[in-house]
Amino acid sequence: LTYIQNQLALHNDADLTLVFGHHPVTDTGVSTDTWLYYGAQTFISLLDQYGVSSYDYGHTHRYSDVLFAGDAYTGQMTNDGVVYLNSASLGKSTSNHFSVIAIDCNGISSKTQKIASWPLVLITTPVNYDLGGVTNPYAYGVPVAPNNPIRALVFDSNTVSQVRYRVDGGTPWYSMQSVPGNPRLWEAQWNNSGSTGGVHAIEVQATGSSVASDVITVHVDPALTDADHDGIPDWWENEHGGTN
Repeated sequence: LTYIQNQLALHNDADLTLVFGHHPVTDTGVSTDTWLYYGAQTFISLLDQYGVSSYDYGHTHRYSDVLFAGDAYTGQMTNDGVVYLNSASLGKSTSNHFSVIAIDCNGISSKTQKIASWPLVLITTPVNYDLGGVTNPYAYGVPVAPNNPIRALVFDSNTVSQVRYRVDGGTPWYSMQSVPGNPRLWEAQWNNSGSTGGVHAIEVQATGSSVASDVITVHVDPALTDADHDGIPDWWENEHGGTN
């Protein structure tokens, strides 16, 4: 615990802090699971104090991606909580899954998938508004604008012939382009000038070894300002130091 506190203090100026551990921090509801015992409450208070963005763990070999903001066992966190990602294991569990975690404009996205199942599609911008059935406190609202960026990582053992997106499960599909210098990153600009405010679904579909998709929800907010017209709200850029 002293080591963890010292490391968090040493990097207290970081935009994001991701902590990786083995065990879940609290009871999972499964009687055969174990979780943190000694120092659990202190550990969670340190994550809270230093504004840790995510805690990623394994041990149970079951996938879940939720928001954890404390409970009766660990004590409640006073801030927004952490992204709480449980990765199904590669090589030990029979499901043989792996996880990809991506950071785009200081927004965290993840995808867990079975090995040798291609392509893997992970939308990195916008950040998913839903996090395990609750509102993601780290997702930004999307302005009403002609050029909202949509970006996705696509991994495949074979050539990816097409990547496209659609909104709210409708038609048409819109093409996405490979980003120069990063062939696994694809992007497009979503013109939602005629969109209504509220929650909308974005699906990115890739065609490679097979056809696969990633679907997220976003919250469109007509009240958001976007002075440089890059599709990222001004408040997010001010808080997170730009869009790189």
